[in-house]
Amino acid sequence: LLKELDISVNRLRTIPESIKNLAILEKFTCGIQPEMNEFPVEAFRKLTHMRELEISDIRLWEGDFFDFIFDMPYLEKISFFRMNFNDNAMTDRFETLSELRDFTCQSSKIGGTFPKSLLQCQNLETLAIGDNHLSGELPVNLPDLKKLYSVDFSDNNFTGTIPESYAEFGNDVGASSSRGTYTNLFLMGNRLSGKIPEVVKSSKM
Repeated sequence: LLKELDISVNRLRTIPESIKNLAILEKFTCGIQPEMNEFPVEAFRKLTHMRELEISDIRLWEGDFFDFIFDMPYLEKISFFRMNFNDNAMTDRFETLSELRDFTCQSSKIGGTFPKSLLQCQNLETLAIGDNHLSGELPVNLPDLKKLYSVDFSDNNFTGTIPESYAEFGNDVGASSSRGTYTNLFLMGNRLSGKIPEVVKSSKM
């Protein structure tokens, strides 16, 4: 039975509803589809064994954030790139994705504020949501995700100050954390103000 499917770089107009019959599909990739204008959201809800999901460059499609991901409890990697979510917010139900390690939603016209339920994804290692239309303040408790080592919030509309808690991203957090001593933190291209936390400011890069 099929476990991995890659349909990238084609001229498909849609994905058939029958994809829901691929009951044990674990990895799906779909990128660079210049003619695709439909996406079978309800069919994807049936793919509950998915572990890796990569969707990008579906150029004619636009719509709501793909909330079918929350029906995929084993997801470890999600990558949405150059999509058109039409300034809609991300559905705030990430607490259902306890296995999630890598979450990317970049250049995809996402609006709203940072989904706080992402802070419950304790296995998260990389978080990339740059080049969107996100607003509001940065999440203060982000450093509580002890496995997180790469964060990209660049080119959004975040406001307020950089939380003092972000000083940990520039500090040696030691053996108690898999983060170790190195973290990528990208905040450029926002509307932040105030001071840079001292440890971040003095970190060796």
